[in-house]
Amino acid sequence: MFVAIINHGLVEQTLELKRRISMYSPAEAIDSGSELTPAQSAGFDVCLPNVYYSGLINAVALRTAALSPDQPVLIWCSDVTCDALGRLFGLLESSFDDPTVGSYAPSAWYSYFKHMHRGRKERVRPVTFVDGFCFATRVRFLRQLCPIDTTLNMRGWGLEVHLGYLVQRAGMKTVIDDRIQVAHPPSTGYSTTTAADERRNWVEHLPQGARVFHRLANHRFGRASLGMKALLRIAW
Repeated sequence: MFVAIINHGLVEQTLELKRRISMYSPAEAIDSGSELTPAQSAGFDVCLPNVYYSGLINAVALRTAALSPDQPVLIWCSDVTCDALGRLFGLLESSFDDPTVGSYAPSAWYSYFKHMHRGRKERVRPVTFVDGFCFATRVRFLRQLCPIDTTLNMRGWGLEVHLGYLVQRAGMKTVIDDRIQVAHPPSTGYSTTTAADERRNWVEHLPQGARVFHRLANHRFGRASLGMKALLRIAW
């Protein structure tokens, strides 16, 4: 397991997350445009100008060059918190022992996507895609997703949907783990209108099958339980 903590602005929180997560897995901290003191810079593995979410995901992909294609990489936004890191990493690693799992995420407070919310039963359940603030995927899918063209989609809306498409197209599963939960604040800090416009423009440059998947998975029907089950039965 390799962990990349991606950050803009939450410097001390990121460094503390790196310290805590490093107890369970090798972890790197990647910063995008924060104001850092020399001492803080020394705690980061990569310091970039403000490259937004897509630029950070591209940077994570570059850091996986020496990893095997099936190795899981966990991407953790610095504003995500978890009260049970040891349990999370134990569940995460055991989930990837299943060779059919391509991407994984814990359930989450405050996600815009209702299918990310914790279910009543403690189980691992298949979904079409996860939210992009805390998820793990096998390196080969991250390499297929990247490099993301940041001239089309800098803020990164839609990347998690496309990752779900890549996993399902490979005949594998994207899953949510209701046995564990993380918390993520609801605000984004940037223009959602701009992000939505970027997503539409970026999706139009994808292959036809991917465009259809994006439209259906993002539709109200596709995010509902029955619609999602129907989409999961399609051989993309």
